[in-house]
Amino acid sequence: MQRYEPIWEHYPGVLVVPETDVLFVGAGERLLAYDLAQPARLWEDVADTGFWSWTRHGEVVIMSAELELAAWNLEGTKLWTTFVEPPWSYEVTDEVLELDIMGVKSEFSLRGGPESR
Repeated sequence: MQRYEPIWEHYPGVLVVPETDVLFVGAGERLLAYDLAQPARLWEDVADTGFWSWTRHGEVVIMSAELELAAWNLEGTKLWTTFVEPPWSYEVTDEVLELDIMGVKSEFSLRGGPESR
């Protein structure tokens, strides 16, 4: 059984990666990943101040939260995480992530993260 505390207008979200049988779940401040083939929980994490969404960009899964942007590979291994502060947004073009935090723009490798600038 799973439960969560609703935060403002943030709703639970899931993303399934059919090729690897990995399920990503976000609700409130809880983040979880499951191996659907076993079945087994892979990990549990926290999204401080609230989860927003999961989005898949090719071989990378992006998690958006109020104060965090993070990426995992399709097997559920975390690639990177970075602090963000509202208002913020991002776009992915090819393998480049363009991040805008309060008007300050940066770009980096989708797989490599902010340290790969």
